Amino acid sequence: MAAEIGSMRVTQQIDAMRALGTSPIKRIVIPRLLAMLLVLPILTIIANFVGLLGAMGVSIDMGIGPSFFGKNF
Repeated sequence: MAAEIGSMRVTQQIDAMRALGTSPIKRIVIPRLLAMLLVLPILTIIANFVGLLGAMGVSIDMGIGPSFFGKNF
């Protein structure tokens, strides 16, 4: 995100937005922050679930049953 905003600054797109009377903060930054706040918890839950599944797969090969993972919740 920072690289894209930096590129917009170099190509004077942000200055053009200011010249047209729109706020670059409202048009560029705020929607990206809101999207990040919405998606980041969802991605964290998915990553934790995939990590548990991977650990469960490895533990089965080591002789530990999948019920071990269910007891700890």
